[in-house]
Amino acid sequence: MILIAAALLAATPAQANSCTGLESRATPLSRKADAALIRQHARQDVRASGIGQAITDGKWRVIWATPQAAENGIFFFQRQAKGWRLKGTWGGVVAPGEQADVRSWARNIGAPPRIARCFADRAAAEE
Repeated sequence: MILIAAALLAATPAQANSCTGLESRATPLSRKADAALIRQHARQDVRASGIGQAITDGKWRVIWATPQAAENGIFFFQRQAKGWRLKGTWGGVVAPGEQADVRSWARNIGAPPRIARCFADRAAAEE
């Protein structure tokens, strides 16, 4: 959790620009709701304290989280008529030279371009 926070604070100006307007301010209530969303749809035991950053663009929400018995993950959700749907989960390190491939992965699961770019930039910053 501390590593996630440190990586987010150390974002470069390019990363900050790609995420402008997408970042959600974390509150105790939003962390609790995000943890419940991950528990329900991703079947991962995560507590509110394991929730990191979240970005939102329209019907998409991307949540950085650390489940109890798993490694850090980035969970992609899309709001649909019947509620939220898990569209994909990213785990692992992204080298800066792999950002185009990571953006492509996010686009392939249906993420909007702005979400895909912000995610790729933030994930690469965590390396």
